[in-house]
Amino acid sequence: MLLTRRSVLKLGAAASCVGLGVNYGYNSLKAPLVALDEALNSAITDLPAASISAAIFKNRQVLWSKDYGFQDIASRTPMTSQSAWQSIGSISKLVVWTAIMQLVEQGKVELDEDISRYLGFGMRSPYFPDSKITTRHLITHTSSLSSRKLMSAPYPMADSFCLDTGQSLEAWVQQHLSPKSENYQPQKAFNDYQAGDAENVSPDPLGVISGYSNLNAVVAAYIVERMTGKSFEEYCHDAIFEPCGMNQTSWSKEKPLNWMTHYEPEYSPRAPIMQVYTKAMLDQGYASKQTVSAPSGRAFIDFFRCDYYSPVYPMGLLGTSLTSILPFFLAHLDGGKVNGYQLLQPQTVRSIFTQSRKDSHTGNELGLGWFKNYDAKGNTIWGHDGGGPGIVSTAYISPVHGCGIVLFINNFHLDYRLRSKLIERMYEIAFSGD
Repeated sequence: MLLTRRSVLKLGAAASCVGLGVNYGYNSLKAPLVALDEALNSAITDLPAASISAAIFKNRQVLWSKDYGFQDIASRTPMTSQSAWQSIGSISKLVVWTAIMQLVEQGKVELDEDISRYLGFGMRSPYFPDSKITTRHLITHTSSLSSRKLMSAPYPMADSFCLDTGQSLEAWVQQHLSPKSENYQPQKAFNDYQAGDAENVSPDPLGVISGYSNLNAVVAAYIVERMTGKSFEEYCHDAIFEPCGMNQTSWSKEKPLNWMTHYEPEYSPRAPIMQVYTKAMLDQGYASKQTVSAPSGRAFIDFFRCDYYSPVYPMGLLGTSLTSILPFFLAHLDGGKVNGYQLLQPQTVRSIFTQSRKDSHTGNELGLGWFKNYDAKGNTIWGHDGGGPGIVSTAYISPVHGCGIVLFINNFHLDYRLRSKLIERMYEIAFSGD
């Protein structure tokens, strides 16, 4: 039974059985995979989490994948391989950068070209009006665009995740970022540094990477619309999701999928900065003030009234089942090709996984949109983390070793030390024998 998000709100979700996906090399790693399976089952209670989806890549294939917990606690609907996360957080940005790089390959966009050429209006920082902003600046978070000032206060941020106003991406960009708009506030849209000046980029308060801005992905997605004549959603469906076999992946929550309910525990550790975001969700009605109890007795707040869609959806509102997103990473593990489709050319993939900058404030490293990181044993990995209401996510791969991991957890406020141990255990399996 497939349900739209709207019908889920009325009818509840359909039940089915939890699935375990395994592939080449599973038998040789059976013992550590069984131990990981037990740890993830325990993590539902220990983190805590309403649900977990996890996968391991090895030998440029899916070695193992599984979903845990509940698609919906109230109806006791278990997670399955068809259960679709309504948001995977900022991992969504990797799809935006892939779309841009496809247009670079086609000669429709140039990395070092002034983006004003693509936008249909001049985009300049009020602090450095003579300096151009390029496509590369967007992808490397050195554009000086500031989502922190424009949309990251608790209440606007809650709206950006949860309020589908019906406004299009184009209309939002034109209203908030075009000098032609009476709503344009340049001092709020930009930070005070020169685009491309990586040494003096504004520090990121959350420690991701200096200059990090959701607006970079929003503007990049709008460029895709302008250069293709398609909505960004339509372009992604035609050029990424459908040909890669990602049939349970969608920006729109109107697609008939088994959309799950996102949660956070009523009582869990929250840093002060995060407490204000939970309060904003409650105040604006996106989070329920009533709780639902899991079989463990843990009380959860649901985000049933959050649309997980807004005009700025490219920032982090991609919806997908775990199974459906895996081909995207397999393509990047195998020279840009998956299921017989060349998503990106091999030379493009190599450029993506070439370091573009190292942040002087955090030490974090970045390629073309993909973060360069290291596992506990020093292996180089590339990917992204994400978070939002009822989601904390991580997806990192090693193109050199042909392996990687994906982990989605249904709860942003959790035991991050335990999460780190789970991730380390997954990497040990992924890199075993290398």
